[in-house]
Amino acid sequence: MPRLPLLIATTLAIAPLGVNAATAKDIHGYTGKAHALDGGRLLWVEHHFRYQQDDGKQAALVLYSCPNGKAFARKRVQGGSAQAPNFAFVDALSGYREGVRENHGQRQIYVQRHEHADEKTKSLPQAKRPVIDAGFDAFVHAHWKTLTAGHSVSLDFLVPSKQRFIGFSASKRRGAPDGQVRFRLKLDSWFSFALPHLDVTYARDSRQLRGFSGLTNVRGANGKNVSANIQFAASSFGSRSATELDKARQAPLDGRCSLH
Repeated sequence: MPRLPLLIATTLAIAPLGVNAATAKDIHGYTGKAHALDGGRLLWVEHHFRYQQDDGKQAALVLYSCPNGKAFARKRVQGGSAQAPNFAFVDALSGYREGVRENHGQRQIYVQRHEHADEKTKSLPQAKRPVIDAGFDAFVHAHWKTLTAGHSVSLDFLVPSKQRFIGFSASKRRGAPDGQVRFRLKLDSWFSFALPHLDVTYARDSRQLRGFSGLTNVRGANGKNVSANIQFAASSFGSRSATELDKARQAPLDGRCSLH
């Protein structure tokens, strides 16, 4: 069964995606707890930050921490468009890095399998309905009325490890908790029933993210993607300080979680 590393929910400092926390404005954040699908053991905690840069554009940062509080991965999202942003992710547990960046005016996908591997790059291909990484959240909000009405929406989702866009579809699913709505992202093909999918839940009124279940972009020490159920409590949403953002930006990635 193909394993396609998707993300909705992480990197070392990379110059094009750097952020001066002292100049960030309108900083907001929320926290997610990732649990194992089999048994519910806490695997990691995600600290999400969204903020406005000096140029007025939105950016984001996510810090991934082991249950003991030590960080092991980081993601920065900055540039590009809302649904197809540039991003930089590093998972220090496996040494895996991936992202989309600007290189001499051209957008480029890069992947590094582990810290001793060579970086592989490729020009970002064209796509009719491109969605990249955290841009899936913007995609959901842009198509909220259509999705909540029960209609399926197609998209081209970037799978960095494959260095190409793959056709997916998003649709509303039954069984969401009271006050929430669930959407499923799956391959847009006749054999999609046999492949992994992602379920994402949102608060119906506020449209805030509440849950994610499926294959994540976090890898274990064996280099394989980890499946998890991530919950984002409503009480975790709120304002964050520049100091908190700066700490998340500079935190050493020295955590060593057991994700198996």
